[in-house]
Amino acid sequence: MLLVLLWPLIAVTVKRLHDLNVSGWWLLAALATPVISSVTSVSGWIITLLAVAVLSVLPGASGDNRFGRDPLAQGGI
Repeated sequence: MLLVLLWPLIAVTVKRLHDLNVSGWWLLAALATPVISSVTSVSGWIITLLAVAVLSVLPGASGDNRFGRDPLAQGGI
């Protein structure tokens, strides 16, 4: 089941990073954090979960950015 959900999860995360005007390659750094610290280490997973939580609540960059137009500006929202 994880393999089926992995592609959409990566795609949504990269789109969110682009919404924040950040390269999607930063996802690799976020995924490498728990692996490098140790698979059994709880602190690496907590750091990753905190990063995901922060990305979820931050507002996107206002206006157009290098990844495309602002979707909220197009809809008049």
